[in-house]
Amino acid sequence: MNMTPSSQRLHPLSIIFLVIGSLKGFLLPAVFVFATARNATWEVWALWLSVPMAGYAVFRYFTTRYAFADDELVIHTGLIFRNVRHIRYSRIQNIETVQNPLHRALRVTEVRVETGGGNEQEARLQVLSLEAVDEMRRRVFEGKRRAASAGVVDEAADAPATPELAPGDVDHVPDVAKSEAPRVLVRLGLRDLAIFGLVQNRGGLVVAAVLGVLWEADILDWKIADSANMRQLIRYAADSGWFANWDVAVIVTLLGIFLAFLIVVRILSIGWAIVRLYDFTLTRTGDELRTSCGLFTKVRAVIPLRRIQLVSMQQAPLQRAFDRVEVRAQTAGGDKGASPSREWLAPMIRREAVDSLLAEVVPGPGFDALEWRRVDPRAGWRELRAGLRVIAVLVLAAVWFAPVMTLIAAALLAVLTFFAARGRARRFGFALAGDRVACRSGWLWRSASIARYAKVQAIRIGESPFDRRWKMASVAADTAGGGSHRVVIPYLPVAEARAVFDDLGARVNETAFRW
Repeated sequence: MNMTPSSQRLHPLSIIFLVIGSLKGFLLPAVFVFATARNATWEVWALWLSVPMAGYAVFRYFTTRYAFADDELVIHTGLIFRNVRHIRYSRIQNIETVQNPLHRALRVTEVRVETGGGNEQEARLQVLSLEAVDEMRRRVFEGKRRAASAGVVDEAADAPATPELAPGDVDHVPDVAKSEAPRVLVRLGLRDLAIFGLVQNRGGLVVAAVLGVLWEADILDWKIADSANMRQLIRYAADSGWFANWDVAVIVTLLGIFLAFLIVVRILSIGWAIVRLYDFTLTRTGDELRTSCGLFTKVRAVIPLRRIQLVSMQQAPLQRAFDRVEVRAQTAGGDKGASPSREWLAPMIRREAVDSLLAEVVPGPGFDALEWRRVDPRAGWRELRAGLRVIAVLVLAAVWFAPVMTLIAAALLAVLTFFAARGRARRFGFALAGDRVACRSGWLWRSASIARYAKVQAIRIGESPFDRRWKMASVAADTAGGGSHRVVIPYLPVAEARAVFDDLGARVNETAFRW
C-alpha cells in the first residue's frame, strides 16, 4: 500500500460539531432543567456528565485522520484502541454529504462514505471543508478510472461509478464524465409535498414532542394525570349527570375541537414534509441516480443503477385519493445506516408516471405492462377465516363488559373483514416476464415489487402448518436489498408452487448473477 506522505486531519471546526453531536441528547433537557428546576436536584447534577462526553469528542478529533493511497482510502481512528480502515476506491459506491444550516454557514459538510457491502456506512467524517470533499471525490474518481482501465474492478463493483457530485464539483470531473448532462426524472413541488405530508401524518410526533416539552416545563400540571384525581373527576361527572345533560351544542363543540385538532396535526405533518423533502430532485447522470432534498439540512446521495436489487411501489388509501404512489429502491447491502432519502426514487409521484420512471431504473416491462397471474381462489377464505378468529377472541374478551356494543362492533368488523379478505385475495398476484419477477399484495395499503433475475440470490419454497392444511405453499425470491418488502408469492396450490419454483429457478440459473 503506497500511502501518501502525510495523513490529513478533519477540519478544525470538527471539534464544534463533535461536541454538539455528543451533547445533543443533553442540550434540550438541560435548557428545561435550568429553566424549571426550583432546587438543585439530581437532574442538574447529572448534567455534569456532559463534560467527559465533550472531552471525548475533542479526543476523537485529534485521533481521527485519513489519507489517500494509490488504490484506497485509509482512515485511522482511536489511540488506545486503534482502528484502521482500508477502503478501496473501486468499492466506494457513494460519498454522501449532509449539510445543516450551521454547516452551510461555516462552509463545511459531514461526509459519509458508503460501499453498499454492509448495513452501515464504511466511514463517517465529521466534518470536512468543501475543498477537502472535492479533493476526496477527485481522488476516488481517478482511482476508479485507473482500476477500470487496468481491469482490476472488484466483483462487488463490476463497473466504475462516479461518487456523488454537488453542482459546484463539475470542474473536477474529467471530460468523459461531463459528456452526459444530468436529466431530471422527478422533482417535487410544494403541492406534492403537501400531499406527502397528509399521507404520512407525522404531525402526531410533533404534537407529542410539544406536549412533552410543556410537561417538562410544568405548564401541564402533573396532578391532572394522577389516577386518584382522574377517578374522582369521572365519579363527579357521573354523579352530577353531566354526561346525560349533553345537548347538541355541546356535542357539536366537542366534535369541532376534535376536528380542529386533526387539522392542526395534518398541518404540522405538511410542515414536516416540506422541511424534510423540500426541493426533492431525482436526476440521472450516466449509470447513476442522484437525489437531493432538504430545507434546512441538505442531503445529497447517489444510487448506482447496477446496485439496485429491487424496486417497490407502495400506495396508501389517501394516496389513491390523489392518484399518487411512493416508489423506493433497495440497494445491495441494505444501507441501513444511510439516510432514508437515499431509498426514495420518488416519495410521491403520479400513478401513471411510475412505468416511465421504471424504464430509467430497470428497463423493461413495468407494473402496468406485466401479465399478472392470480393465486389460489381459496386465498380469500383463508384471509376471512383468519380475521374472524381474531374477532372471536376480541368478542370473548369484551362481551361480559358491554354485550350489546360488543356484538354490534363485532358485526361491523366481520363485514369489514369480509371485504378486506376479498380485496386482498383479488390483489395477490405475481408475474414472471422477460428478465424479471414481480409480486403485488394489499387492499387498502397496496404494494408491488420488481426484481431482475440477475439480482436474485436465493429462491425458497415454504409451507406453514396452515398452508399444509389447505394444500398450499409460498415461493419467495431473496435479493441483497435487505429491505422490508420482498418478492413473496403466497397462497399457491402445492403443484403450482413447485412449478413456479422450478420455472423461477431455471430463469435465475440461466442469468449471470450481478451485484
